[in-house]
Amino acid sequence: MQYLLPGNNERCIRLEIPWEEATPLQWLSLYPEHRRWYWKARDDSVEVAGVDAVLEVHTNWSGISQTLSWVRALIPSHPDAGCFCAFQFQSQQEQMSGLFVLPRWECFRSGNRQVLAIHGGADENPGALLKRLKIMAEQSSARLQRMGTSDDHNTPPIASREDLPDRSAWSNTVQKAIASIEMGQLVKVVPARRTTLRTEAPVDPINIVDRLKSLNRTGNFIFCYAVPAEKYFIGASPERLFVRVDSMVGTEAIAGTAPRNSDSLLDDNAARHLLASRSSWKR
Repeated sequence: MQYLLPGNNERCIRLEIPWEEATPLQWLSLYPEHRRWYWKARDDSVEVAGVDAVLEVHTNWSGISQTLSWVRALIPSHPDAGCFCAFQFQSQQEQMSGLFVLPRWECFRSGNRQVLAIHGGADENPGALLKRLKIMAEQSSARLQRMGTSDDHNTPPIASREDLPDRSAWSNTVQKAIASIEMGQLVKVVPARRTTLRTEAPVDPINIVDRLKSLNRTGNFIFCYAVPAEKYFIGASPERLFVRVDSMVGTEAIAGTAPRNSDSLLDDNAARHLLASRSSWKR
């Protein structure tokens, strides 16, 4: 495991000041020269944006449990404190495929409450950190005035597109999948392909997140994580893999659904059929 430590192994601290001059995502767009992280809850109740890292931990699959316990013991004992996490699903057992980050700077919104926050190591002076935080707030306000709060999505034009597999091979794959289902060889299959877009100029990942947010105003978790090699992992998903509160774990089987019907009787019958389906509970 690789660590960027906050000075020692004591719990980090968090300081906050009210700041509502821009949304967390707009605030994040003010710092394109820094590494950035973003997460928005599906119901829009919580929105978090982070810049730079005061604590950064890279881990492999075999060390996830140990690393998570260690990170939880280091993040501030504050109800709004947390860290950004990202994991690579397909990787070798000992490959560094997980990342935990506690940002140095954070713009946090919960409901109608919004703050700017700074995280520091236990050995850092709280007074000095608070002074730095106030300077950051002033700097953010000044940058905001210079840049404005336009909602324009200034993404550069696409220069080229590459699909793997291409359209012909993709159509062939779909036809094979349909034939396999009809013959009873498959029950369900999800073909996938990779699309690579190249633009005429560098792309600010926050502009892409802004587009995702405007297109998915409800019902999606939206995230943007800076990962190694100066790359970003971005997405919008309606699904929650799992949520854990102390010893309680919850998940959602979105695949176990049924189509709605305008006829209330048919709608109720579909709901009862779904609840009685053993396969839906196995997912």
